[in-house]
Amino acid sequence: MATVPSLRQQLGSTSTCQMNSLHVIKTTIAAFALLCAFTLYGLLFKLMVQDDSLISIGDARVETAQQRIASSRTLPFDRVVIDASHLNGSYYLPEALIPPDYDGNECCPMASSTSNNKKQCANICGTPRACTDSMYPFRNEEEKLFLSPRENMTTSKGYYALRNKCHEKNGLLHPPFQWCQQWLSTETKGSITKQSTIDYAALSQYNSQDIDPYKADLPPPGCSYFSHGGGSGSYQNLLLFPSSKLAFCGIPKNSITQWLQFLRFTLGAKDYLSHPHGKEDVKLFRFDSIKEDAQMDILNDPEWKFAVFLRNPAERLLSLYLDKFHGRGSIEKEHYQNQYDFASSPSFAEFVATIAQNRTSCPIAPGTPKRETLFGVDWCTDGHWRQQTFSCGISEFLPRFDYIGTLDNAEQQSRSILQQTGLWDTFGKYYHWNPKASMNVLCNSKRPNIKAGDELIGFQQSPHDAKSNPQINEYKHSQHSTGAQGKRDKYYTAELTQIVERLYDKDYELWNLVKDEEQLINGSELALKLSSKCRDKAIELSSSDKTN
Repeated sequence: MATVPSLRQQLGSTSTCQMNSLHVIKTTIAAFALLCAFTLYGLLFKLMVQDDSLISIGDARVETAQQRIASSRTLPFDRVVIDASHLNGSYYLPEALIPPDYDGNECCPMASSTSNNKKQCANICGTPRACTDSMYPFRNEEEKLFLSPRENMTTSKGYYALRNKCHEKNGLLHPPFQWCQQWLSTETKGSITKQSTIDYAALSQYNSQDIDPYKADLPPPGCSYFSHGGGSGSYQNLLLFPSSKLAFCGIPKNSITQWLQFLRFTLGAKDYLSHPHGKEDVKLFRFDSIKEDAQMDILNDPEWKFAVFLRNPAERLLSLYLDKFHGRGSIEKEHYQNQYDFASSPSFAEFVATIAQNRTSCPIAPGTPKRETLFGVDWCTDGHWRQQTFSCGISEFLPRFDYIGTLDNAEQQSRSILQQTGLWDTFGKYYHWNPKASMNVLCNSKRPNIKAGDELIGFQQSPHDAKSNPQINEYKHSQHSTGAQGKRDKYYTAELTQIVERLYDKDYELWNLVKDEEQLINGSELALKLSSKCRDKAIELSSSDKTN
């Protein structure tokens, strides 16, 4: 028979009731605190959403709290999905993507232009500000003053002096390849502690110190003014992003066209997908074009970061051959055939055999047969097939480069460079291109017609359908993509491979150190591996710093 509990047992003891009451009180307080927290969060959220303004950091437009909330609906790697609030101006969009007030794509010379360039491809299209605002493409007067162009080289007293300097250095045919000239030219003070290790923190102060390209055995900045009959110099394709203090070394056939388009995107040019090489705005951001004092400031200011992408030398040479002699554009193909006196497009073996012949002088003497101007891989060589290490002072000032990557890893490494220099959140992740329209390089490509629901691809990032469309996948590397990587076995014999390895020996020395690296590498690390003199000097400099 079941025992019925007594009333005392049913109600519990007095002490038990007290404990239960205390537990109820604690639970109530916790619930009330949680409710207060949610209420406070809601008020803060409402205040953030009501703030529609944009804040400025370093003159670059960035997202407010409201915009960051709106941007939370992104895909991997900060992929942005457009909605109506982007299009009506409530959420941030780079100026280049903001729909204009009209439907046309009118083109005009820049209002600030002082050149007499009347070529159609020099005009800026679909960007009304460029036609009327003398400040375009600069952010402010300070930037415009800092990037002031050289004096008119056709009337300046320095014209002949610079031309003679360029021709003198062209005559050396090749750089000396010291790799770390800024270290080697630095005198140490005090006693030196003998050691075999390197203090990288102490060494870093010398990477951007005492760099003078006018004293180095290189064609100095500005030689692109005298490219006829001689090389275009070593600094022609050093591109400047002053808002983030990034100097990117654009090497022909290493996706330079896309970097020029991205530079124009950051300037607000709505026709940024146009063929960029002749555009007036982008010329103002080339290192070769600005005054000497600004050049020296950039080279010796550690806040400026230098970056470059390298490419397999054999693949790059094949790519330029396929592009220039068998490319989609008949005009360019005929231009190269005529320039070097080929009756028709040469075979790859014939092309390599021609450039493999030694040149005895540079600049090229007037009256030299067209075919002979193709001889050699030196300062007089067309920049498309000159050694990569001739570019931007790499051969002498390698430690100046903070970020060195490869074209094979451009997708993740481009994103990393832009993230580390502050360009990803303001421009990089918003960059967009039309895969179908962009395959044709035009002088006046229109702004991408983005609409609500569109996913912005991001600079040099692959679309989701890239695997199913190899042509689109290749575009993230270059607008002149030729698929050279997959055609090497078809064009290269063992003999041709050996010839190319000899012609591009310094490129291969550097390439072999970076080709298997997925992460960006600092130039100092590479200089130490390339030269025992650089390593010995690095030990001396870092040791000297400790003892002073």
